[in-house]
Amino acid sequence: MAKRKSKAKKTAEKISKNKYYVTFIVIMFIIIVIAAYFYRKNYGNFGTPESGKEKESIGTTVVEGDSVKDLTVTFIDVGQGDAILIELPDGKNMLVDAGDKPAENKTQLDKALRDKNGNKKKLDYVVATHPDSDHIYQMPYIYENYEVGKSFRPYVKSGYSKASELGDDFNLGVDIGNSTATYYKYLKAVKDEGTPWEFFYDGSDFGGRIVVGETTYEYTVDFMMPYAKELTDYVKDNPNNYSALFMLRYAGRNLLFTGDIGKQSTAKTDVERVFAKYYEGNADADCDVLKVAHHGSESSTCVEFLNVAKPEYSVISCGLKNKH
Repeated sequence: MAKRKSKAKKTAEKISKNKYYVTFIVIMFIIIVIAAYFYRKNYGNFGTPESGKEKESIGTTVVEGDSVKDLTVTFIDVGQGDAILIELPDGKNMLVDAGDKPAENKTQLDKALRDKNGNKKKLDYVVATHPDSDHIYQMPYIYENYEVGKSFRPYVKSGYSKASELGDDFNLGVDIGNSTATYYKYLKAVKDEGTPWEFFYDGSDFGGRIVVGETTYEYTVDFMMPYAKELTDYVKDNPNNYSALFMLRYAGRNLLFTGDIGKQSTAKTDVERVFAKYYEGNADADCDVLKVAHHGSESSTCVEFLNVAKPEYSVISCGLKNKH
């Protein structure tokens, strides 16, 4: 009889343990279901990346709404120079460069950077592709008159007489002997804005995801700069080599922005040919629209570069009597 009680006791203990196991499994299942729900809600549908790069490498913001906006790119008429407004499908705005000195450029910028009611648009991202005046002269005006969320700046140090006022922790980068007041004023404007900034390089990618019901729309801004895989990789001989080169990808369309990159006398400093060699045979470099580098200069857009970019349409931003 004692043995039977002992056996019954063991059976009861076994059942009790099994109950704990079952309870544990049920709780874990519930946790996994809840985690999956919140992942899907915050990051959209599960699936493989549309582009060749892993999504995990891209800082992505997620927006939920009833509709998705059109992607709009406006090449602002600033004469001999560059200024481009990109209105992203999640409602964010990105300004690339701001044109040169002529006062009428401010009028053109204001026209592009206000909505139909005359309200100023917030500039979530502002990119100064490189330190040349025809790209950044009006940047201080932008920072003084518009709200800027984040700045992408060239990895170039200012050698201007007042540059020490910027502080050693801000005035960083490669010293290429740039001592212009224009570049210093741009850097001061970025610092005074007090919002986040970073030096752009190959790893500065970011993107956005818009969820409308069960449909997910995604764009990426992919900095494609094999000549600057890291900040220390920039070449020192030419300011144009510091240009931001990035691809905007959305809805199966690719737009390539090039700043003033160009072909140089040696393979080591020729960022176009470095790009072409790196992306040779890689469809990631194919673009539908190319913003032609350096205002259509004969020192840019070499055959090797075009063979990998393969644009269907091209845009040249320049003024009358373009010296290039």
